[in-house]
Amino acid sequence: MKNIPIDSIASFPQALLAAAVMLIAACGSAHADSTFTYTSTADAVTITGCSVKTGAVTVPAMIGGLPVTSIGDSAFALGRGITSITLPDSVTSIGRVAFWECSALASINIPNSVTSIGHMAFGGCLSLTSITIPSGVTSIGYNTFAGCTGLTSVAIPSGVTSIEEAAFQACSGLTSITIPSSVTSIGDAAFADCTGLTSAIFPGDAPALGVATFDNTAPGFTVYYQSWTKGFTSPIWNGYPAVCIYPPTLLLGGTVDNPGGGKILTFAATADFIYQVEVSDDLEAWTELGSVTAGSDGRLVITDTGATAASRFYRFKK
Repeated sequence: MKNIPIDSIASFPQALLAAAVMLIAACGSAHADSTFTYTSTADAVTITGCSVKTGAVTVPAMIGGLPVTSIGDSAFALGRGITSITLPDSVTSIGRVAFWECSALASINIPNSVTSIGHMAFGGCLSLTSITIPSGVTSIGYNTFAGCTGLTSVAIPSGVTSIEEAAFQACSGLTSITIPSSVTSIGDAAFADCTGLTSAIFPGDAPALGVATFDNTAPGFTVYYQSWTKGFTSPIWNGYPAVCIYPPTLLLGGTVDNPGGGKILTFAATADFIYQVEVSDDLEAWTELGSVTAGSDGRLVITDTGATAASRFYRFKK
């Protein structure tokens, strides 16, 4: 599969950034206070700039008696000394290039009120380690998180239907990504150059895949999919190694007493796959038992020291 070279986020053309800056006053009247520049309409405020370039920044929920509903295009771009940003629940949209190359930004809350995030909004935010995308977001635009090399955890909500070109390219800290069943398309190079990425897990049917989507990932990178889903093939899917995940099945004679108390159970499972195990005595209250990795022989061995009830139930999550 051909790899598509896409310029690193650090070399984003300055002319395009300047064009993005010019978009901030597209409507409404312009204002400024000691910290923020902004535009306003009759009922809302859009932040267009910030004079604070280092440390923590808190965006107020109200300015001039009006709610702050948008972070405008390039509003915080190149704020390389900003370490944290707090956004109010009044914000519903984050513009293009809004936080581009805020390289020291280690913490930002994206409120659940946000329904749209613009292209390249967080590109080059090297210090971000985790992101939870709000449930109302339906599309992750191109280069939105590209070059976030410190990113180790991304929660993509079930409402997302498309992940666009290079959305997470060069996020070298990612080791695994779960693509929700709602996603129907993943763009070119969306996860390319994620050199630490070892697995992509698909709980739903196969989405349409672009060119070089998972190119230049970690050695041994594997696509995992559920046995009941459609559109996948094994051992190769779209040029990438693919493994079908089967529900663990308790082996005959697979339950023995644990010398330290409880039981040791052995299941047939998908080789080398990591399962999250939960247990219950009544199928109502579930307790997390922990993460267990199946062996290369496909055997999943669970030690449950709390297995004292006459009946014990187990369920497995990805």
